[in-house]
Amino acid sequence: MPLLKGTETESKLVNITYCRQDFYQIEDTNDLQLFCRVHKKASTDSDNEWQAHSHPNIEEYTFVISGEVDAHLGNGEEHHLEAGDLLITPRGVSHKFTGGDAELIFFHAKHNVYGRTVQNKHPFMAHDTPSRSDPADQEDLPPVGAYYEMDALERSMDTPVTS
Repeated sequence: MPLLKGTETESKLVNITYCRQDFYQIEDTNDLQLFCRVHKKASTDSDNEWQAHSHPNIEEYTFVISGEVDAHLGNGEEHHLEAGDLLITPRGVSHKFTGGDAELIFFHAKHNVYGRTVQNKHPFMAHDTPSRSDPADQEDLPPVGAYYEMDALERSMDTPVTS
């Protein structure tokens, strides 16, 4: 049975969330397509807010390990999430997180609800243009309406990650 060690993750600061994300290396033979731990800090919300985005072909599962955070969904729903909560965002519904400090797990299955393999890449579409304190980071944000199918690590920033 495969064991995914937290010490073997690839850690990046991802521009669309402006959060440090630890990406677990998923084998092609597994049913998961993406599994990452996200370290959300409330202190970044005003200058480097989360970019609202959706995943047109897959559901996203968000599990709160610790802390609390507010989820804003494009269908008008808002939820206050605390440790132990699981949010399932339907495919195509935009979402972003604000407020609070939290450690979250995000994951996607390789197959959609119809049993079809969507792809091995991480599909997403941007829905807004949030603020960034660094002009280079602002320019690097995906434009609204743009659809991407890329490895999640390809969207990462070159900024060194610190604990």
